[in-house]
Amino acid sequence: MSLLAISTTLKGILFAIAIVGGVGLIIGIALGIAGKFLAVEVDEKEVAIREALPGNNCGGCGYPGCDGLAAAIAKGESEPSACPVGGLSPYTHLTLPTNREV
Repeated sequence: MSLLAISTTLKGILFAIAIVGGVGLIIGIALGIAGKFLAVEVDEKEVAIREALPGNNCGGCGYPGCDGLAAAIAKGESEPSACPVGGLSPYTHLTLPTNREV
């Protein structure tokens, strides 16, 4: 009798493991597909400019943080010297991919 009880308990545990693993696999695949389908394109110029800024997010430049200033510089709406904290050096225009002279 005890051997039958262990076997039934073991079957229940293995069945629960299989269900949880299967659900996890299905959700993982669905999230992977959704991640590719809903991916946001990132402007590489904006990322490069953002890395050159100090990251204080003080708003002293008039934009809502360093990400906003980086987007404005990449679009050509602001000068790279707009950061009052001094994130961009005077020679940064040699490496910034903004396609314009500073």
